[in-house]
Amino acid sequence: MLNFKDIKLIGLAGKAGAGKDSLYEAVLKPRGYIRWQMTLHYKTWLVATGRGTFEEVFEDKPKHIRKILQEEITGLRGDWGEHIWLWVFESWMRSLHDIVGVPVTKVAVTDLRFLIEMRGLKELGGKILHIEAPDQQANVAPELRGHRSEVEMHSSEVKELRDAHMLNRKEGLDTLKSQGGVSTWSSQRPSRIQFRTAVSHPPATSTTRWPSRCRHRTRVR
Repeated sequence: MLNFKDIKLIGLAGKAGAGKDSLYEAVLKPRGYIRWQMTLHYKTWLVATGRGTFEEVFEDKPKHIRKILQEEITGLRGDWGEHIWLWVFESWMRSLHDIVGVPVTKVAVTDLRFLIEMRGLKELGGKILHIEAPDQQANVAPELRGHRSEVEMHSSEVKELRDAHMLNRKEGLDTLKSQGGVSTWSSQRPSRIQFRTAVSHPPATSTTRWPSRCRHRTRVR
């Protein structure tokens, strides 16, 4: 049975184009972290149902795909509750560990954009690295930049929730690796520290403060 207190869990928070996936590839993947995305479950569904190709959904992300992801993933929060994608994440981690047999010891969630998901990962014992870039959102259509998934990153609570902050100058992978090696704590902890310290994990509590998870769902679609 998976126990989240045994997992080293890192959440990468930031707007589209900030460099979250690039930082994972350059810094966290070599350290043995597997990647998860809060949107992975639905992205896979879009490909399986033929609404987008694998390349469109996972790599190119053209405007119509971003629009689908924004509207439908957010819409499901209204149907099932604000915590739905946290519940999906938790369920998938347990399935990978208990059913598939994948060792779930180091996990990096690379697409945190909602405060509720940042809070949830913190309650699971995770650490949040907030990434920003001068040209973030450059590849996002102007009419999509005002969506909640982008706007929530402006909240002052982001600074309260994050454990470290990094400005991705996008000067190449070597620079990104060096930036990942030294990160700056939020204003509450202003000293500079080694990233390996930033992602060390205190024991997580065995339970979270999330609302009842509706384990016995009656809605079938």
